[in-house]
Amino acid sequence: MLDESGGCCVQQVFRADFDDGTLQGMQVEKIYETKVSWVVDSRRFTSPPKSLYFGDPSTHTYDAGQNNPVGAIAWTPEIDLAGLSLAELHFMLFKNTEVATSSDVLEVVVMTGSQKTTIWTSQGLSSSSTGGKFIPVVSSLAPFLGKKVRIGFSFDSKDGFANNYEGVYLDDIRVIGKCSQR
Repeated sequence: MLDESGGCCVQQVFRADFDDGTLQGMQVEKIYETKVSWVVDSRRFTSPPKSLYFGDPSTHTYDAGQNNPVGAIAWTPEIDLAGLSLAELHFMLFKNTEVATSSDVLEVVVMTGSQKTTIWTSQGLSSSSTGGKFIPVVSSLAPFLGKKVRIGFSFDSKDGFANNYEGVYLDDIRVIGKCSQR
């Protein structure tokens, strides 16, 4: 994990904390046509007063009714990883979804050109819930050094059953990098 205490030319390349109530340059691409998607919400957060939420803010569930699956991807703007010798994605995650880990999957994907690569998935968590709190997630971006990338946070229920859970919140999304020594 990169040390952000200064020195060694550690820099923040991208940050989104959603505290101004906007998507902060992120774009949402729906997987299914339902009203449930990524939105900025104030129910839970690590840095007040808002975070990015996958769900319906009027019910605080991701149930779209009529057994409809739900899903969407929140994409960062393009992030330039040129000139870095190390790079990492950091974010805070709150997750409360159905018990079956094969459903209700959060994935982090990196897009370079038209190629998508999954770098993290919630299926690696020991539970479908983060225990009622935010947990830190860190993932290496080393395979993408020297490239321009977009990072996508994809939630897919995969089915329309048991979607009456709170959903997923993301906060304090950051890409940090270490400059190449010259």
